[in-house]
Amino acid sequence: ESQARGEHIGRKTVIMSPDNLKIVRRLRKQGWSYRRIAAQIGCSYMYIRRVIMQDSKSTRVKELEERLK
Repeated sequence: ESQARGEHIGRKTVIMSPDNLKIVRRLRKQGWSYRRIAAQIGCSYMYIRRVIMQDSKSTRVKELEERLK
């Protein structure tokens, strides 16, 4: 979770810092749209969507692992 994630835009790679990931999660919980968050962070809305989807998948996996213990 402390690693930065990147998105390729043409030849340019946009890196999202761990701090920005926290901001994205918080804004999404507050009801912000992917497009609005993307405009705030400075990346594509599809990248924001991907980050949110990966985050929810990892949360579900952790919950399942806890249940299986």
